[in-house]
Amino acid sequence: MKFKSFFNVVTVCALSMFVSTTARAVICEESPSGYYPYANELANHNYCNTGTTETSRYYQLQNGDYVKATSCTSCTNGATLTLVKYPITKYGGGVCEIWYEECQCPDCTNCTSTDWSNYSTSHQSRTVKTCDCGTCNSTTEYRCRDDYYGTPIGPSSGCTKCDTLYGVQSRSTAGNNSYHSKCCFASDVGITDTVGSFHFTNGCCWQPDGFEPIE
Repeated sequence: MKFKSFFNVVTVCALSMFVSTTARAVICEESPSGYYPYANELANHNYCNTGTTETSRYYQLQNGDYVKATSCTSCTNGATLTLVKYPITKYGGGVCEIWYEECQCPDCTNCTSTDWSNYSTSHQSRTVKTCDCGTCNSTTEYRCRDDYYGTPIGPSSGCTKCDTLYGVQSRSTAGNNSYHSKCCFASDVGITDTVGSFHFTNGCCWQPDGFEPIE
């Protein structure tokens, strides 16, 4: 259904109905012909086929700002051309309705992403789901687990165990361990070697030539 022909019909019907009841708003009158660059678009054209929109129509709000309605005439796959009724308080007072056609998509069901969970001894994984016009798309992401570092290449490689010092494991935190320097000892961690026992007074993280204090 073309918007312009429908708009004319609805205008007559709405005006005649308005005489008998205040429950139905009047169709909004367009602003004088012109271009209003700061007008906000009411319609969502994310799913409108390129090049299939009608000429924009402008309306002035009570606060003096302008809005515009640009109907779509053809939708991408999965979307449905839907007639939208949008009420506004017009300039000068009074509620009226703007009508336009918009491509709308159905909601997805059971399309919920998961939290990070342990996938293997070295990797964590999560499922990321996004809804694209009624279609639920799913991808799996990976990252290194606690006490590992690196950038995963798929589900089974790219993560390396953090170093140990005299049998004591340095630590890292999943989600913040892309680099070797994220493998650290916290302050007060105890180490025992052939000389004796000692502890770190400051935290120490791996550097190219060994562990160095955190500054």
